[in-house]
Amino acid sequence: MVQMTTQEMFEELGFVMIKNETAIEYDLFIDELETVFAIGFDLRTKTMYAVFGDKPINIDVPLLKNPLMKLVEQQKKELGWLDE
Repeated sequence: MVQMTTQEMFEELGFVMIKNETAIEYDLFIDELETVFAIGFDLRTKTMYAVFGDKPINIDVPLLKNPLMKLVEQQKKELGWLDE
């Protein structure tokens, strides 16, 4: 079994990756609400952020064992952020 990359896993969930020199962001457009849910990784500060529309949100909710947080942790591993 071939292990999927984080990008492939996000894309399987309907997210689109946007990447530049300073960030990797996965965006999910929600038609019904005409808004975007985004999870991003700032490559300069090595921080993760999440935004719903234009509002920052916290997706790290331990009680939910959030599957998105598993993808976030996988992306951090792939970026080498957890090796430091």
